[in-house]
Amino acid sequence: MSSNGDDKEGESESRPEAFTKPKGPTKRQFESVFQNGIVHSNALFRVLMGDGNGKVGIAVSKKIGSHARRNYQKRRVREILRISDIDSFPNADCVVVIKASAISADFSQMNIELTKGLKELNRRWAERSESI
Repeated sequence: MSSNGDDKEGESESRPEAFTKPKGPTKRQFESVFQNGIVHSNALFRVLMGDGNGKVGIAVSKKIGSHARRNYQKRRVREILRISDIDSFPNADCVVVIKASAISADFSQMNIELTKGLKELNRRWAERSESI
């Protein structure tokens, strides 16, 4: 408690816990998806899916530009993943590689392309899982 009495008793208990960012795939998991995963490419993204436990990673080429521009593109992809109606990947890790052409794309175009790619990969992954 401070000497002026401004602190309220139990205030720390009512504060929400800090937001913790979910952990993405490790480098080894990334490499495994790149080497053994199935791939779908379009004009803006290359999406890969491989065996795993439901993690999603985002990779951005330095061709996109500065660190700030690359982070901006990653934030856009994270938002698309957040608002999309795509089923989660409970037994697969997914890696989204953002191509340099995504810089000039608007958000709705990115949303359409990434959603189509993820749906296609989900379909192919389900077929592959059924056949095993």
